[in-house]
Amino acid sequence: MRLEEMEWKTLQSQYLYEGRMKLRSDRVELPNKKLWNYVYLEQKPAVGIIPVTNDGKLVMVRQYRYALRRFTWETPAGGMEEGEDPRECAARELEEETGYRTGRLTRLISFNNASGSTTLFMHLFLAEDLVQTQQRLDESEFIQVGLFDLAEVVDKLESGELQTDAATSLGVLLAFRRLNPTK
Repeated sequence: MRLEEMEWKTLQSQYLYEGRMKLRSDRVELPNKKLWNYVYLEQKPAVGIIPVTNDGKLVMVRQYRYALRRFTWETPAGGMEEGEDPRECAARELEEETGYRTGRLTRLISFNNASGSTTLFMHLFLAEDLVQTQQRLDESEFIQVGLFDLAEVVDKLESGELQTDAATSLGVLLAFRRLNPTK
């Protein structure tokens, strides 16, 4: 039997937690008839933005990540509202978190963040032609904005000196490649 023809049957499903994210547990009958439990996060789609100024500076945000118990430098990101267009969400999140408005958004990639443990699907965009406006943070956001040389951030990612989330790492590398096609 081909892999695509194998049947996975959900026998029981329950939410262990429901909030901004939902933690779900499913009891599944595998194609070999064995029973298995899958626990995963259900999350709404999200966007990540790689904002680069006209002089080649990468706009990043520093915030405390409670799960890691430390501050991280990341590129701005956020969850999409129901029915929201990814481009509109990216422009909104960029301005809210950084105080920059973009004149040009270019799609870099869309991907599942961690397909074995979450439903999170992300859209990454390169934001250029930035104009500084004003941050509009949510009540749970405490964010510092910083400007960094894009090539130096790439070097720090590759050396391991900068440890950050997957969306930031992937987005920065793809943006650098797009903006510097000969390197």
